[in-house]
Amino acid sequence: NVEVETFSIPHDAQDPVGFLIRSDHGNVGFLTDLGHATRMVLDRVRPAKALILETNYDLQLLQEDTKRPWSIKQRITSRHGHLSNGAAGDAARELVSDELGHIFMAHLSKDCNHPELAEKTVRQEIDKTGARHIQIHRTDQDAPCPTLVLGVNENHASVKGDQPESAMATSPRELQTKKHAKPQEKAIPRPNPKQTECGKKADEQKHRSFFSELQDTLEE
Repeated sequence: NVEVETFSIPHDAQDPVGFLIRSDHGNVGFLTDLGHATRMVLDRVRPAKALILETNYDLQLLQEDTKRPWSIKQRITSRHGHLSNGAAGDAARELVSDELGHIFMAHLSKDCNHPELAEKTVRQEIDKTGARHIQIHRTDQDAPCPTLVLGVNENHASVKGDQPESAMATSPRELQTKKHAKPQEKAIPRPNPKQTECGKKADEQKHRSFFSELQDTLEE
């Protein structure tokens, strides 16, 4: 059985909402496209075992960006815009619990953010609580994430075919490179010149000995 709960979030759109999907195996929360995480918003996703959390931009990178006019930057950073890495980290810290096991960073700007920056910021805030059980996953607009399995008798969800975080974060370009990589050829050992020369001399000595014995036999 699955139930979908919606709740209002602060964003400059008509009736924007967040989600909490409840199931017998665990709950999944969705927090994207919001300018700030209110107390009510945090309380609504607190039962989540897995959370999709917006980490849209790094403040310094946004300020230094030359593609966006100042008015757009003001909209993004407003209380009805999007969550920065820092704001997402604050929300994650507030939501730390024994139940929460996975956070998926979502809606990262390609121009004004880097996955490494977002993950570092969120991780630093979670570490302040002493929690070590929460896994942070990067997401990509061009590639699906590994399947998340919510177990009935598990304390936390698990990623199907658990992979190291570095493998899960592999970029599409790296995957394409690995796909077309040529298999490594096995090195063929080269003979040692000294050993080869010794072998030749031994063979010549055997031949001389053989013909010498043959000649003695014929003479008899």
